[in-house]
Amino acid sequence: LDGRQLNGLSQASMYGDDATVATNYPIVRLRTASGRVVFCRTSGHSTMAIATGSLPASTTVAVPAEIENGPAELAVVANGIASPPCSTTVVGGVEPARGRKSFRTVGSRPMAVPRQSTAKRGLIATIGLGLRYVACGFYFASNWAAQLTCAETEKKAYAQCTQTRDEGYQHCTETRDNGYRQCTETRDEGYDRCTQTRDEGYNQCCTWWPCSWACDAWVWVSNVVCVAWTWVSNVVCVAWTWISNVVCVAWTWISNVVCVAWTWIVATVCKAFVWVMKLVCP
Repeated sequence: LDGRQLNGLSQASMYGDDATVATNYPIVRLRTASGRVVFCRTSGHSTMAIATGSLPASTTVAVPAEIENGPAELAVVANGIASPPCSTTVVGGVEPARGRKSFRTVGSRPMAVPRQSTAKRGLIATIGLGLRYVACGFYFASNWAAQLTCAETEKKAYAQCTQTRDEGYQHCTETRDNGYRQCTETRDEGYDRCTQTRDEGYNQCCTWWPCSWACDAWVWVSNVVCVAWTWVSNVVCVAWTWISNVVCVAWTWISNVVCVAWTWIVATVCKAFVWVMKLVCP
């Protein structure tokens, strides 16, 4: 078989010495009158050069013996691209099937058709694309605004949590100090009242024995009970004030932890919303 540029215009994926997978080998394709397509092996190439231009080249074609005789189309395929077909006649094969007397010409085309141009969009597709760009612009603007809102809200929320915590601790301290002060004042007033009641009792006691002895003893016992009751009341008051302060501090701490956790959850949801919006319109 004689022709030009039988090896195509490139070696396709051949490069260097570690990927010798060149495909610039000519393959002969025969299409018989009945429409049967047969690919024939080639050998004995006069050259393996590519893009030889107008220089003639030749190769030996091995035609299968079972191909039918008669008119056929011959095309040379290199790198998956077929040449324009030419007419030939097959001899030495088998007799063709009955019913076909003439050759039906079938157009030839490359095995892989290269893409010539991008897809054309109609009016509706163009309008849809424009709306998509407008929507993407809106999404990006929303992302920017939402991100600023997330950061600003998180910052203000953490500052509010800190302020509320400090105010709570200060309120606990003031309440504790007022409680201790009230306990001290109540204790001192109790001691003064016990002393006054004792002195008045001694002055009112009778002067003759044994009445005076019994009266003095009763006043002394009453004073001891009064002082003891005042002391116990002061201990209870101080203990209650301490417990109240511990509860106040604990409640303030728990409230601050809840405030910080809630702020983190809200900020995380906000950031996740921004991330989803960026995925919707990358």
